[in-house]
Amino acid sequence: MNIIKRHILLFLLFSFSLKAIDWNKCYSIKNIEFFIKNHQYVSIINSISLYTLDIDKVKVDVYIPELNKQSCYKTLLVLPGWKFSRKKWFKETRLLKFIKKYQYIAIAPEMNISIYESQYFKETKLKWHKKPGMQFIEEDLLPYFKTYGLFNNNYYNMGLGLSTGARGIVLIASRNPDLFYAIAALAGDYDQTLNPKDNLIRLTYGEYHLFKNRWETIDNPIYNIQKNGWNTHIYIGHGLKDTIVSYKYSKHLYQFLKSNFNNKIIVLHLCNDCKHDFSYWDSELEAVFNFYENNIKTNLK
Repeated sequence: MNIIKRHILLFLLFSFSLKAIDWNKCYSIKNIEFFIKNHQYVSIINSISLYTLDIDKVKVDVYIPELNKQSCYKTLLVLPGWKFSRKKWFKETRLLKFIKKYQYIAIAPEMNISIYESQYFKETKLKWHKKPGMQFIEEDLLPYFKTYGLFNNNYYNMGLGLSTGARGIVLIASRNPDLFYAIAALAGDYDQTLNPKDNLIRLTYGEYHLFKNRWETIDNPIYNIQKNGWNTHIYIGHGLKDTIVSYKYSKHLYQFLKSNFNNKIIVLHLCNDCKHDFSYWDSELEAVFNFYENNIKTNLK
């Protein structure tokens, strides 16, 4: 193929991808500028402005790449693992590179020891905050950004989580079926009944043999999906050498979704030599963002 034909082909492919995008699901530059106008950035890292907010005494970082007026802006809710700082994703992986390249507004709350519980019980030994993590997400975090025209239902909102953050992103999607367009869940646990000895679940919901119904229903993503349906494309990743969270959780979620919601793109990637660490999570980012972008460009419903 000569160079002229190659350029024509690339132009046609680019034009097709632009037409395929549903621009009604993109955030406009006005949405982003409205937020910027009302907040003061903390620093600029490689042309990405960092804003740190205090929402109900919870620190939330917002990363906004230098704006390209031709872009389709998307939001990305970034959830860390248990006891991980909200900044770890950005310091120990190439996440900043990808949000800059694809024009994502990344929002990262400090979730610390939350397992995205929707309520506390008298048996709860670990309390993340004065209110449960899921209550904070649904009653404080999302409404705050909605006042600036962000995180609207049925827009290009993406989610990314690792470990308990992966559980969190799936749990949020299971409770809010129209919030996310696509999510990526890496090395998470999604049905607590698979391991009645899980200490984080026991310290939050009580012992399985005493509160079986609680474990099976409250904050169980599988139960929520059975009740609410599933309306989100999902990339599920896990390392087969993960000794912290078994890959069986990811396989179980994948099989459940594929059996019941084949109208959505559901991908499972099991990495043979990968563990429960940032080396693995970083290695998944290119595939994750390709997953987001390919689904946008093909305008999958």
